[in-house]
Amino acid sequence: MELCRQTLRCTALAPGGPVDLEEHAWTRSPEMLSALCGNTVISYSNASRERCGVPFSCCTKDPAEDVINTQCGYDARQKPEVDQQIVIYTKGCVPQFEKWLQDNLTIVAGIFIGIALLQIFGICLAQNLVSDIEAVRASW
Repeated sequence: MELCRQTLRCTALAPGGPVDLEEHAWTRSPEMLSALCGNTVISYSNASRERCGVPFSCCTKDPAEDVINTQCGYDARQKPEVDQQIVIYTKGCVPQFEKWLQDNLTIVAGIFIGIALLQIFGICLAQNLVSDIEAVRASW
């Protein structure tokens, strides 16, 4: 999932982006208190800074940094949406994957057609082997 987020430059699977991360278990704690993450009130809180954070793979990359900052997503959802777009990717992974698929449709279709042709070739070879075996059996 981390590789998908980094490649597609997205935050959560659903189209809602960072807001959808509120349902993940790593943002909850056993105490059921209300907490404010950005403009959304959630019905549980977590004493850690991860409460309103996102995984580090959702963070935008600084080309000047050589080492990945694994704490870049902490408190990211407490910021206004305009500031969130600077620090993290705010689009969902499903819409980003759909966009990637449309942009690379010919490559994906070519790969699927190539795999299908290999499968058909294998079926033809298997059928040829079956007919050769039946021919040898018939000659006994």
